[in-house]
Amino acid sequence: SLKLMPHALFNEMVAEKVKKISLGDNDAASELAVLGSSSQECICDKQGRIQINQKLLNHAGITEKVSLVGSIAYAQIWNPERWEDRKSKTANCYDVPKPSKYPPTKPLLT
Repeated sequence: SLKLMPHALFNEMVAEKVKKISLGDNDAASELAVLGSSSQECICDKQGRIQINQKLLNHAGITEKVSLVGSIAYAQIWNPERWEDRKSKTANCYDVPKPSKYPPTKPLLT
């Protein structure tokens, strides 16, 4: 999937990652380089559309159709089949919690 996030959120996320790595950590530096080189700033045209480069579309397996998914702080763009597969493997956040194995407590005051 591809993540769409405001510029400020992206900068904040990268700043947090940078704070956590050592200057001598070549693996972490490489990961940041990959993140930076695979990121794309998107600007909406007059009709509110964005263009996504082919490299990112290939990465996400997107060809013709997409599923646009809200993720609280950002949005995700998925290949529809991959999204359905992911949804089927993810616990439903709206499930009612399982009953407690402990009996309910009695009120202190009646």
